[in-house]
Amino acid sequence: MKIKLVLILLLLFPVFLFPQTKEMDSIKVLLSKPSNDTVRVRSLNWLSWLYCTRCSYDSAIISADSALSISERMPYTKGIIAASLNIGLVYHYKNDYATSLKYYLTALHYADSINFEAGLASLNNNIGNVLMDQGNYPEGLKYLLSSLKLYDSLKDKEGMASTYGNIGLIYEKLKNYSAAIDNYTTAIKMAKEIKDTQLICYCFNYSVSVYIEQGDYKRAGEAGNEALLLCQKAGNAELVSDAEYHIGQLSFRLGKLDDALSYLNKTLEIKEKIGDKKLVSKLENEIGRVLVEMKNYPEAEEHFQKALMIAYSIGAKENIDAIYWSLTKLDSAKGDYKSGYYNFRNYLIYKDSIYNEQVSAKIVTEQLTYDFDKKQTQEKAEVEKKEAHQLIIRNIIFVCFLIAILFAFVFFRQRRRIARELFLAKANLQEYVKNMAEKSTMLLDFQEEINKLKSSTDEQRVSKLQTLNQAIILTDADWNQFRILFEQVYPGFLSRLKVKLPDLTPGEIRLVSLTKLNIGTKQMAGILGVSDDTIRKTRYRLRKKLGLAEENTLDDVVNSI
Repeated sequence: MKIKLVLILLLLFPVFLFPQTKEMDSIKVLLSKPSNDTVRVRSLNWLSWLYCTRCSYDSAIISADSALSISERMPYTKGIIAASLNIGLVYHYKNDYATSLKYYLTALHYADSINFEAGLASLNNNIGNVLMDQGNYPEGLKYLLSSLKLYDSLKDKEGMASTYGNIGLIYEKLKNYSAAIDNYTTAIKMAKEIKDTQLICYCFNYSVSVYIEQGDYKRAGEAGNEALLLCQKAGNAELVSDAEYHIGQLSFRLGKLDDALSYLNKTLEIKEKIGDKKLVSKLENEIGRVLVEMKNYPEAEEHFQKALMIAYSIGAKENIDAIYWSLTKLDSAKGDYKSGYYNFRNYLIYKDSIYNEQVSAKIVTEQLTYDFDKKQTQEKAEVEKKEAHQLIIRNIIFVCFLIAILFAFVFFRQRRRIARELFLAKANLQEYVKNMAEKSTMLLDFQEEINKLKSSTDEQRVSKLQTLNQAIILTDADWNQFRILFEQVYPGFLSRLKVKLPDLTPGEIRLVSLTKLNIGTKQMAGILGVSDDTIRKTRYRLRKKLGLAEENTLDDVVNSI
């Protein structure tokens, strides 16, 4: 989903300069007449934008380059921003992500220098899109969230809706489908409020993909039909082709192969005309998958190879990964397991590069190579005995390889996920304990204020005293929240404590929990709202209750649970 740059261009170039903005000839006439440099830059940049919307990319670059050259000579900051933005957009559409990013960052620098918030919001959105297309999802999300914050401060619902849609795309690519749907739903809601039919169509189309991945074909069908009707009503051929593409995907999942092939071929024709290489590559792959199911293997392979060639030419790792997986399935269907091994290995390598787990993937791939070579030697010996028996063995080996690799990837990702969750849980618990300590400090301050006011008879001061007496800082809700965070870091600790020491009072349980966190006496007293002496007495009672010898500490008992 590309940000609607016309919004920022309208802010840069007042509309009154171009009473007929849809007529390119009127701008060309204006350029043919003598004018000052500022008007000329604005005219060139606007012409570049119009060329870009019509996919006339070479003409768009020529106009924007001229505008950039004049703007840098003047200098004219807003002219530099608009020209760099237009050039970045053209290279983005042409899938030259590195060049696009270079110009977007230039525009971002100049927009920041004049504190141009609307421009910063749009540019952060565009940069987030480029990084997403490069597969750099964490960095892309960072820029998109910055864009969302800026749009929110500007009360720009159109910008916010578009950004929510882009964030949904990142979550979809990360396979966090619930988060993707949440963001698409928010984008659709905002787009409906501002009556942005095009954005609604985009988000409905993307929602179809998510529902398909979730296996919810009913909702996918409903969203797909609604998107198609909206796109047809809008009269936008490209949007209609997007809707038909997603319906084609759904038809394929439902086993309606002829329908799938029809929808996908119609979409391919449109995308080839506008030069969207990334989607052309994706469509060629999708068509090849349908042909595999139809057992038309030679034609399927032609589409896969074409898709792979385009994907390599633009560096679309996500596409390359998917194509190698499709080739692996084709080889499996043909019984060509040697080629299948090669394609599956490449699939793992590109899958790994997308998710930044390079070391793990290399280890797994090296092990796969060793095992495969070993099995190949064994299979050659078996050929002389019985060819049919060897074919069965190859099938079993290939399936085992698939299962082993999938298990390894799941295992490594699960370990990383658990580590991340534990780190966040500990950070949340530490922050919560800190907040509780701060609340306790407030409580002590309140108590000092109460002591000062006790001797007063002034009505206002007495009222203040009553308010302070009613202040409850460390509530049961605080401790309930503490228990939830504590259990995330030390799962089962409180249950084991209750079994081992069933006679503990609630106050003693709190003290034991804070002891587990290695919190000192003074801070513990502040959190519990008692004196240091009270903490020491409670510890002494606990030691007696537990029958601890002098050489044993309460910390030792707590850490053993």
